[in-house]
Amino acid sequence: MAEIRLEHKRRLGWLWLVVLLIIAALVLWWLWQNGYLGGSRVRTDTNVLNDVRHQLAMFWASANTA
Repeated sequence: MAEIRLEHKRRLGWLWLVVLLIIAALVLWWLWQNGYLGGSRVRTDTNVLNDVRHQLAMFWASANTA
């Protein structure tokens, strides 16, 4: 009787891990560069609520004119 051999497929889990680590590093670098994690362009103003209120007012005004 013939012997049947099954070859195990090599898993590429390590490759996916490396890809995810690179993506995570790029996201963290982007956050750092844009000042979200204390990078080089940290915002100096502390009145964030006024900025949010202003953006919402502009959005509301543009939505009502259409």
